[in-house]
Amino acid sequence: AKMVTYDTCKTFIQDRFLLEGVALQFWSAFVTGFFITGMVMPLDMIRTRMMLPTENHQRTSLVDCAKGIYHHYGLFGFYRGAYAFWVRIAPKTCLQLILFEHLKESNYF
Repeated sequence: AKMVTYDTCKTFIQDRFLLEGVALQFWSAFVTGFFITGMVMPLDMIRTRMMLPTENHQRTSLVDCAKGIYHHYGLFGFYRGAYAFWVRIAPKTCLQLILFEHLKESNYF
């Protein structure tokens, strides 16, 4: 999903803002990090909650955990801590995808 999102963002930014080179790669990777956060954060929240014990009982399934998050916090409960997640993933995504582009241009792949 990361590479598809990156290619889509890269094409969109290149067509709309006429960027090229490292600036195009950086902004495409930056936006990709934002979309990856949106896709992964709900699953990461469920995984984290599954690992935490509760006072009353252990969560028995992913569906049970997702229902609990939705019941207590609503839809946005799946995105609690999204900013911290994005701050962690955005720099890594930018470096990873810019490095990929440079290696691709040098015919390393």
